Amino acid sequence: MRTVLLICIILSSVIATPLFPDLRKIFSYNDQPDPKPLNEICKSKDKPSLPECASYTTFDIPGAKSVEGRNYAKATIALTSIEKGSPPGDAYMRVYKYFNGNNSDKKTIPMTLPTFFATTIDKGQPKDQYCVVYLPQEYQEAPKPTDEKVTVMTNSAYKVYVRAFGGAIDPKDMQKIYQEEFEDLFKELQSLKIQVNYNQLFNAEYSDPRQPGQQRHEVGVLAADQSFY
Repeated sequence: MRTVLLICIILSSVIATPLFPDLRKIFSYNDQPDPKPLNEICKSKDKPSLPECASYTTFDIPGAKSVEGRNYAKATIALTSIEKGSPPGDAYMRVYKYFNGNNSDKKTIPMTLPTFFATTIDKGQPKDQYCVVYLPQEYQEAPKPTDEKVTVMTNSAYKVYVRAFGGAIDPKDMQKIYQEEFEDLFKELQSLKIQVNYNQLFNAEYSDPRQPGQQRHEVGVLAADQSFY
């Protein structure tokens, strides 16, 4: 629960700072370990017991060093708003409960990875924030939520740019690390002259950042002509 809260605070902090690295000093904080490979996290023919992950295709970015281009197809998602004044962990638990029987069929639905935290910003401040989890492929016709604050819908197809990093993160360092990862993402995109929508940010969590061992965390931004929901 605290993980969710910290991640949302981090994203809000990043949003509140200028979003163009060339307008401020960039600090070097690139000592995070490599991210855990997705083929060790996500379900595949060779590893059928692993969780299913949100599906996407990649596209080539000439000259990219740490940025990956992805196209997410339309798919069924469960989402809920992170309400102003309420603990962000409440939003995650609403989605979690939907997958664990709080739905019209009272079914337990396997949760996919990652959990997305999406933020739309306005004038440098968070406007709308969401906790989002994709439904497994076999549940594209999904049961209805029994909590009116949870929405199940077909999302749009998205073109995004993502930077991944690994490692366990001490809570006291979490804000600094995530902010630096967003800054590094923005800096590389600008060096590549790629236009993005700085008002549409997200982070994707495949595990609890505080746990030991190799992990995977991602920060991302939508392409210039894209927007959330």
